Amino acid sequence: MRAGDALMFSYTNQGKAPYAFLMILAVDAGGRVYWYHPAFLHEGQPPTALHIRAGAGREELADMVEHQLPAGPLVIYGVFSNTSLGAAEVEARVRFMVTADGWNVARAKELPLEGTVQQLLRVEVK
Repeated sequence: MRAGDALMFSYTNQGKAPYAFLMILAVDAGGRVYWYHPAFLHEGQPPTALHIRAGAGREELADMVEHQLPAGPLVIYGVFSNTSLGAAEVEARVRFMVTADGWNVARAKELPLEGTVQQLLRVEVK
């Protein structure tokens, strides 16, 4: 993908036990976090996870989001949960993972967030 590409996301939430909330974020090779959903609009006011529709087939999220990303590897996380996680808590867990585990985006693993199901997508930013 290109550094300034605007991205739009969709999700499915089917199965025996659908989830109630979703967060989509990306972490670059340096461990910096980029928020896609929920939007982090105001400094000092971190948002909470989006409430999502149970049983949803393919549900598109309304907004295209653009970040000026640095060139290099990037991992995009879709985090499904049944509790409304806050962005500040998630960023704290990312910082812990980056410092404790010696972050390597090419071998990225799930974020240390109990009770979540995560989808990871590794991309290269040109």
